[in-house]
Amino acid sequence: MKLPKKTLDLIKEASTKIRLPSVEIRGILELTDNSSNGVENIRNSLQGFENTNQNGVKILYIGAPKYRISVTASDFKSAEKTLKPILEDIEKNIGKNKGVFKFTREESRKTGEG
Repeated sequence: MKLPKKTLDLIKEASTKIRLPSVEIRGILELTDNSSNGVENIRNSLQGFENTNQNGVKILYIGAPKYRISVTASDFKSAEKTLKPILEDIEKNIGKNKGVFKFTREESRKTGEG
């Protein structure tokens, strides 16, 4: 099917303005490790999760011992499905060194609509 150039330009313009709806779930991680290499243990526990291809995972340093983790996905179910194993893995790694893991969920929200 051949469309006129003007129509193709309009479609291209409209497609740049369309944003798919997404959701973001967030929480605060409180991680402490009093061993001699505690900072290194925490850093190693948090590395690699932002490279997860399936959903947008961000971990931000707030201030010792707090970090904000957020997962952005197309729906709440897939965001939860991504977040749960990440939290379990961090908790397991921190627990190996007798560190303390605490996760407090923040309010989730819909993003990217309109």
